[in-house]
Amino acid sequence: EVSAAIDRVTRTIQDVEDEIKKMALDVEEQAKQATEVKTYSDDLNVAVSSLNEYLSKFKI
Repeated sequence: EVSAAIDRVTRTIQDVEDEIKKMALDVEEQAKQATEVKTYSDDLNVAVSSLNEYLSKFKI
């Protein structure tokens, strides 16, 4: 009975560890996506700035 209880606790600990690892991977993926969005946003801002600069040459 004690052995069975130890086995259950061990399995529970392993389940918690697995869930923590999964959460860590999810956070890592979210961070990666956020970085990609930031890079895209920065690139878009540069393009808009360049376009505005180009268009300003035609203003009277």
